[in-house]
Amino acid sequence: MLLRKLMVILLPLICLGILLALSGWLSGLGFWGTAALGFLGGLAVAVFPMAAGEARGHVPFRRLLLVPALLLAALLIAQALAVRGTATGLPGFLAAVNTTQVLLEAAFAGGLAGTALLG
Repeated sequence: MLLRKLMVILLPLICLGILLALSGWLSGLGFWGTAALGFLGGLAVAVFPMAAGEARGHVPFRRLLLVPALLLAALLIAQALAVRGTATGLPGFLAAVNTTQVLLEAAFAGGLAGTALLG
């Protein structure tokens, strides 16, 4: 049971990490790279209910999806403060390198929160 709950929390963050790794490479492809990144992001968001244990309309662990959603929201706030120069304690590997990264993080946070609250 604990392993299943950890998967519900970690799987969205792993999917986001993979998409962020691909975003640098796909952004060099112009429009098609952005379209592919959006398509892959949509596929990843569609995985959230299944990762939370969806079976016949019932999602037993969907509330756990709020944990990665809140973590991503906190990261977005920290990145916004770092861009404004208010907070400088953000490690370099967590800094937003471009707007595509912020877009993906915000889309994942919204998808997770929506699935947790409405799914």
